[in-house]
Amino acid sequence: MKKNIRDPLTNIKNKEKELELTIELPGMNKKTVELIIDPDQIEIRTKRVKDLPEFHKLISLPVLVNPGKFKKKFKNGILILKIKKLKKQPKRKMINLNEK
Repeated sequence: MKKNIRDPLTNIKNKEKELELTIELPGMNKKTVELIIDPDQIEIRTKRVKDLPEFHKLISLPVLVNPGKFKKKFKNGILILKIKKLKKQPKRKMINLNEK
């Protein structure tokens, strides 16, 4: 029998000096969740718990962050992650392929 499983909700608030992510991970606990923070994305992995399947999600971030500067709070299946933005965001560069 196949169960209906939905993707956990994720909300990203782009604040002045940090990003604040709220990620819903129902049924999970601290021991079953693994986070990998890169400057441009966050990877979430969970281990199998009881009747819940393993979960893997990549979240693209709207700005670059400092992976070493974060605060986390996990309670009742809700993860709140605050990550400091990089002070200098790289500027976009347009490349004209006709130029040498």
